[in-house]
Amino acid sequence: MLMFVSNPKPAESSGSLPFSDNFNDGIADGWTEHLGTWSVVNGEYFVSVGMVENGISTVNELNLTDCIIETKLRFADTEVGFRAGIVFRYFDNENYYAFELSNEYDCLQLDTYCPGHSDYGVHIVAIVPGGYPIQPDTNYLLKVVVQGGTFRCFVNNQEVLSGIDGNYTSGKVGLRARRAHAFFDDFKVLSIPKTITVPDDYATIQEAINRANEGDTVFVRNGTYCENVVANKTISLVGEKGAVIDGNYAGTVVKIASNNVTVTGLTIVKSHNLKYGIDMSYTNSCIIRNNTIANNEEGIHLEYSWFNSVVQNVLVENERAIFLQASPYTNVSKNIIENNNVGITCFGSGSDICWISGNIITWNHLGIFLHWCDGKLIIGNDITNNGCGISEIEASCNTIFHNNIVNNSIQAYGVTLARNYWDNSCEGNYWSDYNGTDSDGDGIGDIPYMVGLSNQDNYPLMNPYWNPSDINHDLKVDLKDVYKTALAYGSYPSHPKWNPHCDINEDATVDLKDYYTVCRNFGEEYSLG
Repeated sequence: MLMFVSNPKPAESSGSLPFSDNFNDGIADGWTEHLGTWSVVNGEYFVSVGMVENGISTVNELNLTDCIIETKLRFADTEVGFRAGIVFRYFDNENYYAFELSNEYDCLQLDTYCPGHSDYGVHIVAIVPGGYPIQPDTNYLLKVVVQGGTFRCFVNNQEVLSGIDGNYTSGKVGLRARRAHAFFDDFKVLSIPKTITVPDDYATIQEAINRANEGDTVFVRNGTYCENVVANKTISLVGEKGAVIDGNYAGTVVKIASNNVTVTGLTIVKSHNLKYGIDMSYTNSCIIRNNTIANNEEGIHLEYSWFNSVVQNVLVENERAIFLQASPYTNVSKNIIENNNVGITCFGSGSDICWISGNIITWNHLGIFLHWCDGKLIIGNDITNNGCGISEIEASCNTIFHNNIVNNSIQAYGVTLARNYWDNSCEGNYWSDYNGTDSDGDGIGDIPYMVGLSNQDNYPLMNPYWNPSDINHDLKVDLKDVYKTALAYGSYPSHPKWNPHCDINEDATVDLKDYYTVCRNFGEEYSLG
């Protein structure tokens, strides 16, 4: 008969999350060692327990109900590696749960520990011996998601076990081993992500953010919220259709002050003079998607930021729609940028690779402005009906091709001798005012298109760029394109049959992937709609 000691503490979380310890400081500060011999060795938390011994160490001041627990585990050898893993909802040395690996028996188990079963526990669920090989001196990433009475267990981000039990409702978290020499590292405790709704849960967006934990979603219902918001933790800020954040010309409307923030589905308007609709300065790996950003000094501002994405937004009636300064690996794609003074500004020296692709940039005073910048890849945009399509000042080593540059008062303008690349060595851009000929019918003009003082597009397209499967650029994918790809099949640079136009995925080989892509698009035709 199993006997359990109920947890006398209230079933509520206490303490501060997230918690993490990588033990690089040489001490296990904030831990209590209940059983076994524990020490920090070379930045890892090491436990050594003998044949009939247990080792348990828990984090102080964390009494939790629901949470996510992660750690790296490495068994020191094959002879001593019975069990080791994560402890959660720990009350004392006889009452807790544990998710453990066994190097000795090559298995996993999720167990309840209780009086009379404090050494080996009682399986909630397990993988039988021999069912999950464990190697010595190999790091395994263990994770347990604890939510109510449901426990999900992961090894190396693959779910391996899940079980249900309701005997213990809260308790401490930590580490356990029995008859093992085990090393632990990068121990983390995170909150279970939740959704906070504005105004249902909190009246303002900022209050909801202040109350949110890392990883939570703040969902904003339809309505206008006159606020200047600071997202200073990793959250998702999501708007219902019709949700508007109105900065009321009082400053930046949304300031992102943390990494890994997502903003989607919102209308963001009315920043103060010299301020921004969304300020992403000094942030990394954030996503701005599917928002409408209007009537701001700058719609989206990125400065000294890395690995951010600005995709599928509508930016209208801003002084500058998107401003990039020293922000490597930014992806600006599939946005509609219309009726702004300047569409996209790239400013600042250094080899800052950024991708600007698939955008519709139209009816702006200036479409794209390149100023003292290099390394930008400007590919596949529709740049139409602007006062000036692309302007460059002291910009060099930017690559610009497969764009449709159409009906701009000035198509492209450069005032210096700096060199940019207006083609990819086989195809360039479509210029609506190009008046050259195509004597061989390959869809590429016979003479270059001159850009500014010292640049030229060596391979101007005769028709708008629309589909890479249109090999000969005649605005349809037909047998001619299939035939050309078949002729080049198996070729590569320096091969006598090499045709770079047929290398659809640009992997320097014309293979089945390219042929399949052309065949899949067979029958497609260009349409202005």
